Amino acid sequence: MNLDKDDVVSMKENQLVSYPIAKLEDIEASIKGYMHKGVLSWLSDEGVPCEVLRTTGGGWIQGKIRIKTIIEFTPDEPIPDATDVVLGTQTEPSFL
Repeated sequence: MNLDKDDVVSMKENQLVSYPIAKLEDIEASIKGYMHKGVLSWLSDEGVPCEVLRTTGGGWIQGKIRIKTIIEFTPDEPIPDATDVVLGTQTEPSFL
């Protein structure tokens, strides 16, 4: 499940921020704060200038490389799709 920057996360054991409840944007800012400035350029939208040589040929390609970070939330219990509930098609999960 993708979270929005304003969604709030509560963690019992929290080593990223100094308080147990935080917005996702605060967690992301804290992660960036732990990283060295040289690494931050890899995380920016601008990226780091580079060249890539693909194994499929075509020579060197100039561009930029960057690291995209994803903070992902996975619920312990499945969350039914709102349309399934409205249409009455919600099914119980089956376990083998």
